[in-house]
Amino acid sequence: MNSLLWLEYILIKIGLVLFLGFKIQCVQMRKNKFTELTLLSKYNLLKTNNVMMKNLFLFIFSLFTLTVSAQVKNQDPLAGMINSTLMHQVMNDFDRSIPIAFFAPGFYFIGSIDSQSNPLFNEGDFYENEELVKSSSYYQKEVFDALSSGLISYIPADSTMQVRVIDGKKLLFELKFVTNSDTISFTQTDAERGKSKSVSYSGSKVLAVSYNDTGKEINFISRLIGDSLRVSEMNDKNPGKSFRTEIRYKNGFLSETSWYNKVSGVYELKSTDHYYLNEINKPGLMQTLNRKGMVTDSTNYYYNGDKLVHYQSFSGANEKLSVTYIYNRAGKLAGKTVKSPARNYSVDYSYAGGNIADIEIDDKIKAFVRHYVFKMDVNKRLANVEYNTIARESLVENLKTRWIFSYNTAGNISSVKVLDGKGNITKEIAIEYVFYSN
Repeated sequence: MNSLLWLEYILIKIGLVLFLGFKIQCVQMRKNKFTELTLLSKYNLLKTNNVMMKNLFLFIFSLFTLTVSAQVKNQDPLAGMINSTLMHQVMNDFDRSIPIAFFAPGFYFIGSIDSQSNPLFNEGDFYENEELVKSSSYYQKEVFDALSSGLISYIPADSTMQVRVIDGKKLLFELKFVTNSDTISFTQTDAERGKSKSVSYSGSKVLAVSYNDTGKEINFISRLIGDSLRVSEMNDKNPGKSFRTEIRYKNGFLSETSWYNKVSGVYELKSTDHYYLNEINKPGLMQTLNRKGMVTDSTNYYYNGDKLVHYQSFSGANEKLSVTYIYNRAGKLAGKTVKSPARNYSVDYSYAGGNIADIEIDDKIKAFVRHYVFKMDVNKRLANVEYNTIARESLVENLKTRWIFSYNTAGNISSVKVLDGKGNITKEIAIEYVFYSN
């Protein structure tokens, strides 16, 4: 697992939408998420700006989180980050967005502990974003999480690798990998060099994270201080707001997160999240306390052996989220159910040769079921993805979109062809690699 850490569950333009929403004061939020992403909560649209920005922080906070056993696969963290970054573009028609959200498959490391030994808390925050995330974002996350093969498997240890993603004659965005000794950095930049985000890893440890939007004058930076503290700060010049989080670790495990707003030049504590492990060092309980020390929110986790089978989140005494996991005889995730006041869908997973073969996502309020089919090449690399819809009443299945992936001799993705349901090529994306000496 030298290749280091994870990806992006990169989401849609959520980060940007969040800031937009900030200006019109929408939404209240929830806590940080662990394992796959963090999101906003589903509170009312006329809540405070503090809550709004906390939600935004949660997106980025997911980078430092880790999953419990409820995962389809156990891929290398950096490979996961790369997969999500690229698949976000693939499934959103290469819209060129670079959202502030760091998308990832969900097992993120915290402190200096290896990604395989850390707990995950607050996955629920991802599912609690009611107002600002399109439903398709949730479904796409399920696809990101299911992929185990790396789209970019070769990263040189002695040089810089720049990756250019091109649509015809148009540069969409660039990725850059820089390796120095035992540290590697992964950066995504738009064609105009106006937006960029970067993550630096050392082994399975996140050293630093940054996001910059020069046009909107938004800046985020997070750094690990020793092995017990991570400090993150965000500044948004347009509304003139600054925010800070302090993530603390104890014996390598997440202990608490404090959320601050800057008022009159001084950071004021708004709330604190406390994390408690069970007897097998898995997430057992998460509680949110306001500045007066009162518990406002909580999440309880339940297991069968070491497998997470269920968790519930509450606001006060009211349940706001319930997520249930089912596993097959091989211990792989076979099904997931997500229920909240605004979300009600289930996911079924099937496998072939140890790899994901297809995913069915059944949103109970939709007239159709989403069906994704995955095919691997002889080297077990992702070769083909099909997106189909199955009519709920007639069970007729219609092909909507197909993506075909090609690789170069180094085993890295070199092109993506996008076809419509009739087999017409609608887009051909080329991926070029350039190497520079360090």
